[in-house]
Amino acid sequence: MDQEIWHSDSSREVEMSKEDAQFNDWNAVGKELDDLAHALKNLSKHSGIPLESVKEHLVLEHVFFWNEPRRASFFMHDIQGPLHTTEFEDRVDVLLFIPEKWTQNDHMGLLPEMNKYRNGKNLPDYNDGRNQYVLFVSGSYTHEREIGVKGVDKIITINQPRLCLELVKIVRKLGYPV
Repeated sequence: MDQEIWHSDSSREVEMSKEDAQFNDWNAVGKELDDLAHALKNLSKHSGIPLESVKEHLVLEHVFFWNEPRRASFFMHDIQGPLHTTEFEDRVDVLLFIPEKWTQNDHMGLLPEMNKYRNGKNLPDYNDGRNQYVLFVSGSYTHEREIGVKGVDKIITINQPRLCLELVKIVRKLGYPV
């Protein structure tokens, strides 16, 4: 086993190999691509939509193809509406790929810098819990310049490659624009 990764299974934490976690991530990517393929197949050949418009508005706007600035915009702006709602928090609580005890990983120095930033604003450190992790991610993108840590997007996507995909789904299911 390369590295131990902790995932929640119901009410208990279970050990998962890095390879198993990566396999789960690739399955999530495959599902996103299946969803995109389904949307493309359902376009009517009589719709009259030019191929360039399909590429620009359906394919490249799909979350799978988002670039760093678009992901940052999602975490800084789009997620803010639902972020503190009970419905959003309940759905985040069941995202088992986010470790409940996520603060055991310092996220390449990002967590200590964000906690220092929060303390300077008289806010407490981040705590364990999946919703706290999402708040940490959103805050990290939002305050990247102030905390002086470069590469927030890389740090987050290395630690949680599925996070943006899954959160976009939740935000859309709750009826918020993305």
